[in-house]
Amino acid sequence: MISRSNKAFSLFEVIVAVAILSTALVFVFRSFATVLTAVKLGRNLTLACWLAEEKIWDVSLKVKKDDSAFNANDRQVIQGIEFDSSLSSEDSQINSVPLKTLKCVISWPRSSDKKDNLTLFTYLATEK
Repeated sequence: MISRSNKAFSLFEVIVAVAILSTALVFVFRSFATVLTAVKLGRNLTLACWLAEEKIWDVSLKVKKDDSAFNANDRQVIQGIEFDSSLSSEDSQINSVPLKTLKCVISWPRSSDKKDNLTLFTYLATEK
């Protein structure tokens, strides 16, 4: 007969409980790493959008002053991240309205061998 005062966990139960807890902790730490990567990507994407917007506004002001084609490459460091920007434009026409097609490509390093890119296209009206 088993006495009532002998209430303890067996070694097997302790091992199973530790295995379950350690598996749960691995998934929690992995999710933190994934969230940090997503936050870093979001920050870089936001900075790239701000930089692209600035470049497009600069070009739109230059197009109003000078109607020549605008092509430029630039490198800029924002918050310790090196962004490369490339602007190219070409003249086009839609429904007999003269337009300038502008392509803005912003790229930044993700890791040592990979780069992320943001490409924006827009049309600028040219007054002729």
